[in-house]
Amino acid sequence: MRKTFRVLLGLALALGSAWAAKLAVFPYDGAALLAGQRFDLRVEASELNGALKDYRITLDGVPLTGLEQTSQATGTAEWTLRGLSLRPGSHTLEVKVKDEAGETQRIVRWEARQYPRPLRPAKNVILFIGDGMGWNTLNAARIIAKGYNPENGMPKGFLAIETGYGGMATVVTSSFDSFIVDSANSASSIMSGLKLPVNALNAGPANLKDTLAHPRVETLAEMMKRVRGASLGVVTTTFGTDATPAAVNAHTRRRSDYQAIADQYFGRGGFGIPLDVMLFGGSRDFIPKSAPGSRRKDDTDWISEAQKMGYTFVSTRTELLAAKPQGKLFGLFHLDNFPSYLDRAVWKRPEMLGSFTDMPYLWERSCKELCVRVCV
Repeated sequence: MRKTFRVLLGLALALGSAWAAKLAVFPYDGAALLAGQRFDLRVEASELNGALKDYRITLDGVPLTGLEQTSQATGTAEWTLRGLSLRPGSHTLEVKVKDEAGETQRIVRWEARQYPRPLRPAKNVILFIGDGMGWNTLNAARIIAKGYNPENGMPKGFLAIETGYGGMATVVTSSFDSFIVDSANSASSIMSGLKLPVNALNAGPANLKDTLAHPRVETLAEMMKRVRGASLGVVTTTFGTDATPAAVNAHTRRRSDYQAIADQYFGRGGFGIPLDVMLFGGSRDFIPKSAPGSRRKDDTDWISEAQKMGYTFVSTRTELLAAKPQGKLFGLFHLDNFPSYLDRAVWKRPEMLGSFTDMPYLWERSCKELCVRVCV
């Protein structure tokens, strides 16, 4: 009799768990943010049994107001709250939904961190990203640059990146939904502090078809400009809307939303935090659809619009070196990615250069323009 009762009880529990609704929350359980960093809350209930009867969403025991409730399909319900931020400390979000099968609960905990400001804070911050540059690349560079002592196997020297900055750290490069990352969510993790899905730029998971509507998280760069009035700049040898540079202030679930990323660089969309300096290739995303080589789907001409907004525009190395911008600078030097240094400076291959024969070098753009003309 007892054995039969245990079997029936186990069956009832199994069926009960099968009937329970599923709850997903972003930011995820265990997320760590900066105190005051903005983010979008997203709560999704799926596999509801019948109609949604009731729900309760509280933060630290206080019901959240201003939630936008939607339903993407039968048996689903979602709630979104844009632009939330947290005070320093630990926080608990509790979600309860009630349907025909009963009540389902989900609890997530977040940490909002606040670090003491150093006595001599940095005036400028420059983030260099060697896309795909890991320890093996650094080891190879050290071998070539410094060599090894054949008598003891020790390196004859170390790279400046290994010795000249007072400290080093490594980060785990897994993503929210995969052990293998791409440039979009790995660069976004550096900029936002959160693990994000593959192909996402500072945006979390959601059951939405609109990739620009996914829950966003403010980047550290955006927060610096919003809170401290810092200037933001992006300098890259890739096309400008590529995933790594776009991680500075773009917000989309799909890294290939190139047109939207270009628009967000100027403060249209996302959190509306524009860049002050843009020097890169990829003019195809900034010129109207009628222009040769454009991949835009509208008539927006950011070269013209940017100048109306106060940007100085340059398109060649000669123009860049001669320019004297008053703060905001916009440069497009190629239709796509820059050709390599060897193609440009050594081999000078016409099939690689095409009509772009006067492009600045990375060090001319990053040091002179970004560090001196804007930040100082």
